Amino acid sequence: MEDVKRGRARGENSWEIRDPIHGYIRVNELEKEIIDNRFLQRLKRIKQLGLVHVVYPGGEHSRFTHSLGTMHVAGLMGKRLESQGVIDEDDVQVLRLAGLIHDVGHGPFSHVFEDLLHEKRGMTHEDLTIWIVENTELKDILERGGYDAKKIAEISVGRYKGKKRFLNDVMVSGFCADILDYLERDSYHTGVEYGRIDVDRITNSVIALGDQLAIDATALYALESLIIARYEMFRAVYFHRTVRAATIMIREVMFLADAELGLTSFSSPGEYYRLVDEYVISSILDLKTASKKLELARDLLEKLLRRELLKSCYERVFHTHDTLYSSLIKEIKLREAIIGEIAELAEVEREDVYLDFPTLLSVPHYPLRDFPTYVRGEITPLTSISHLVSSLSGYMNVLRVYTWESHRERVTKASESVLGKPHFTLGISY
Repeated sequence: MEDVKRGRARGENSWEIRDPIHGYIRVNELEKEIIDNRFLQRLKRIKQLGLVHVVYPGGEHSRFTHSLGTMHVAGLMGKRLESQGVIDEDDVQVLRLAGLIHDVGHGPFSHVFEDLLHEKRGMTHEDLTIWIVENTELKDILERGGYDAKKIAEISVGRYKGKKRFLNDVMVSGFCADILDYLERDSYHTGVEYGRIDVDRITNSVIALGDQLAIDATALYALESLIIARYEMFRAVYFHRTVRAATIMIREVMFLADAELGLTSFSSPGEYYRLVDEYVISSILDLKTASKKLELARDLLEKLLRRELLKSCYERVFHTHDTLYSSLIKEIKLREAIIGEIAELAEVEREDVYLDFPTLLSVPHYPLRDFPTYVRGEITPLTSISHLVSSLSGYMNVLRVYTWESHRERVTKASESVLGKPHFTLGISY
């Protein structure tokens, strides 16, 4: 087992993995067998942040290390709930295992592949996580250990419908183990300090109430810090305009090459196993076919590898309930019509205009749903006790238009004509 040293046995915890975020992460025999499995090892070849390293060179960490961290944080939350008497030691182990396997369904370049997967197969990485766990040796390993593989897979993606449904919230909520790990980890590796949060304070403040988890209001400052960290990391890292330029390019590459490479035609977990970042890059560069789509994909990929990126020429901010933004997400024909109109006005080829509107909410800070708070024996919306959170309540989404440098001025004017004058955007370090 890589990067692991054998330590003195601590009950079932017989190994320690040195992690830059959480220190030593202790691992037992069952967890070690899962970690050494090919589907967990595969995550070493998928970057956690997709193309973020184009802007932040240190952001090259993998889904594998994030999975280890999520397991650790899920275990901390589990121990807190165990101390309250609402779960037992086996439930804590279930949560750790759920954290460990929660990302096995991710494809090349993480969330970038999901757009292609959803359009071509109507699936998400959560669907594939359950599918992989239930149809591979992961199921055998978990069941030999005495655990229900289906239950663990469902908890890992927040879909468990049995008893103790609050276990879902450990994995999928506004303060879940996944978020608590990736904010700290992404902040550390990119060198962006905005993602630093008090993980210990939050994990030691969870309370199970009925079918959901809440956070004790005494951890108010830690919660506010978490919300600000999410907000700033989305703005500064995940939806940085240059990061999105590279993301658009690799997304287009995969769409163009899908038919040739069979990126979405897999029929077994074994076929899906090969789909990692370097497979996409090497396969496109090595294929000798003369199809027009693959030639376009190769040309775009080579530009990306040389860092000849698309340029943002229009940016507009949308807030909650904006009808245009909602329509863009739902209506493919509307998006195609807008791209065509901009290209026609700018007198450029339509394939030289890219409309970027993340379907994931770009700056999610919606505490009414994600942050139930425990105050004097009952659940209270965080907005009612925090003026800071109340002022941030809602969503902010960013719509951008990209093109090549040579077309920038014309596409900017055309975009303003079609989409309206953008709001003032401060241009810093892009």
